[in-house]
Amino acid sequence: MSFRDEGSEIRQLKELLGRDDPLIIETGANCGQTTHEFLNVFPRAEVYAFEADPRTLRKFKSFIDSGPVNLVEKAIGVINGTVEFN
Repeated sequence: MSFRDEGSEIRQLKELLGRDDPLIIETGANCGQTTHEFLNVFPRAEVYAFEADPRTLRKFKSFIDSGPVNLVEKAIGVINGTVEFN
């Protein structure tokens, strides 16, 4: 599912799920814009947001400061270990 129109697409997802309390795992959370939309549409969701870029982490933390969001300051990938992040 593409989230070009995030609000509309996420509302459609809510209709498909039929609930407002899913567990959401968001990889590449960026600045928190989609996380914010998830919380608007799913007010009782538990969100695990993964982001590794220190520049966007600062923005994320200033935009999403509380609630059911568990920010994981790591990247998700196919290799288990440590890599240089550019």
